Amino acid sequence: MWNGRRLPSFTPTKGLRQGDPLSPYLFVLCMEFLSHIIIKNIDDGLWKPVRLSRNGPPLFHLFFADDVLLFAKATKSQALIIGSTLKRFADYLGLKVNITKSKVFFSSTIRRGKISSIVASTNINRTLSLEKYPGFPMMHGRLQRRDFEFLEEKISKLLASWQHNLLNKAGLHLVGWDKITKPKKLGGLVFKQKYIKEEILLNTTKKPGSVTWNTIMKALSALREGFHFLLGVGNSSLWFTNWSGNGKLANQVIFVDIHDLEMRVRDVYIDACTYPSVNDCYTWKGNLNGIYTARDEKLKFFLWTMIHNSLPTSEMLSHRGILQGNLCPRCNTLAETTLHCLRDCDFVQIIWKSIGFSDLNFFQEDDSYDWLRNGLSFPSMFIFLAAVWWIWRARNALCLNSELIPLFALKLRIMDYALLLRNCQSNLHETSIPKLVKWNAGGTDMILNVEGSSIGNPGIYGFGGLIRNADGACVHGFFGNLGVTNILHAELMAIYKGLLLAWELNIKDLWCYSDSEMVIKLITEPVDEWHHYATILINIKEILGKD
Repeated sequence: MWNGRRLPSFTPTKGLRQGDPLSPYLFVLCMEFLSHIIIKNIDDGLWKPVRLSRNGPPLFHLFFADDVLLFAKATKSQALIIGSTLKRFADYLGLKVNITKSKVFFSSTIRRGKISSIVASTNINRTLSLEKYPGFPMMHGRLQRRDFEFLEEKISKLLASWQHNLLNKAGLHLVGWDKITKPKKLGGLVFKQKYIKEEILLNTTKKPGSVTWNTIMKALSALREGFHFLLGVGNSSLWFTNWSGNGKLANQVIFVDIHDLEMRVRDVYIDACTYPSVNDCYTWKGNLNGIYTARDEKLKFFLWTMIHNSLPTSEMLSHRGILQGNLCPRCNTLAETTLHCLRDCDFVQIIWKSIGFSDLNFFQEDDSYDWLRNGLSFPSMFIFLAAVWWIWRARNALCLNSELIPLFALKLRIMDYALLLRNCQSNLHETSIPKLVKWNAGGTDMILNVEGSSIGNPGIYGFGGLIRNADGACVHGFFGNLGVTNILHAELMAIYKGLLLAWELNIKDLWCYSDSEMVIKLITEPVDEWHHYATILINIKEILGKD
C-alpha cells in the first residue's frame, strides 16, 4: 500500500537481520500472523485447544519474547495439525522452527503408547518439565519435592558466598558499627550513620542525576579538601578555578563581562607565574611530593583493629562460628587471642627478645590498648611498630600460604620497616636545627647564609639571609615573611630570594649555606612536578643554571 493505493506485489530479496532496528517490530508482525493461522484453524474446527476448566476460556498459544507455547489435545491428529500449521507459517515467511530445541510436554493422564506415537510423528523430543521462564520454574500439576529443588540450590549458593565473605578479610566485619561511627579522638573512624535523622546525610538536597553519580560527587567534594592548587604557568581560568585557595572569583563578583570570560591567571597575576614550564595542577596536601596516597593508613587501621581486639585471630573466628577451634596455629597449645598472637606465643617471644625487647614488664600488660600505648612510649617505638606489623604478616603467611619466614629474615624485614617509619616521621616533622656558624676565612668567593624561623610548625614564618665577602664583611641582606606555612617553605624561599639578590648584584661565584639537610636534598635531586614547592625548586635550579 502506498498513499492508500495498492501497488503491484513483489518478493523481498533479503530476510531479517539481527541488529536491524525494524527487526523487533517485524518479528511481532510475524508472530501475529502465526496467531491468525491458529485462530483460523480453531474456527474451522481443526485445532482442539485446551480448556483451563469445564466452562473456562480456551488456551491455544502463549507468545513470549523468544519462546512459543502451543496447546492442543494429546492426539496424533492434533500433532499433525500443529505440524502443518508451522509448515504453512514457514512457507509464507521463511522462518523455520528449530526441531532440536523444541520440546513436547504431556499431562500425567496420557498413556505411554499414545505418547510414543505422537513423539514419533513430530520428531520432537519429550520433556518431563516445563523448566524455567524467565528464571523461575513453571509449575504444573501437584507440587512435588523436585519442584522446590531450585530453592535448595539457590540457598546453597548464598550460603557458600556468605562463607566466602566471612573468611575473606574484605568481607568480614571486624569492628562494630557503633565503634567506627565515633570520632577519631574517641577511637572511631568518623563513618556517617546513614539511617539516623540527626545526621547531615539524610538532610542533604538531592540533585538531578543517578544515585551512582551523586555518590561520586559527594566523595569528590570531600576529596577536594585534601588537595592544594599549585599555580605554575598560570593557564587556569581566572574566574572559574580556585587558584587562590579562597574560592572561585566568579562567586565573589556580581557578574563577569563576556569579553573577560576567557581570561587566564597569567593575564593579571604575572608574579605567580615565574616558571612557564610548570603546569597548573592539584597536589595532595598529605605528602610534600604532592602525590595522593593512602598507604600510611594501612598501619593505622591495623593498630586500630588491634586495640579493639578485632583482628581475625583463631579466637575471634571461632567466637563467630567460622572456625571450629581457637588454638594458635604456631604453638597449638593456647587460644590465639590478640595478645597471644602478637606477644605471648613462645615463638613470638623469641622474635621480641631477638630485637631487644627482653624486659619482663613488656609482657605484663593484659589489655591490647595499654600494651600498645606502653610500646609507643619506648625510645625504640619504630622497631616496636614494625615488629607488631611483621609478626602479624608472618602469622598470615603461615596460615594462608603455609610459608614459614625464618627468624633472621623476619628480623631484617622488621629493621627495614622500622627505618622506613623513622624516615617518614623525620621528613614530616623536620625543623631548622640551630648550628654555630664558623667563618672560613681565606677564600675568594662570596658567601650566602640563609635561615628560616617560625612560631610553631606550621606557624607564622619568616626568612632572611646575608651575603658576605671572603673577609666576612656584610655586602647585602634581605628578609621577608610568608604568613602561616611550614619550615620547609621558609628555608626554600630564603635560598631563592638570596640567589635572586646575588644575581641582581652580578655575583656569579657564590657559596650558599643552609642548615636544612632536606632542602639541600630537594635542590640537588630532580624536581617532581607534583611537589608542593615545585615552582620554587625549579626557579632555584634555573638561577643556578644561568651563566
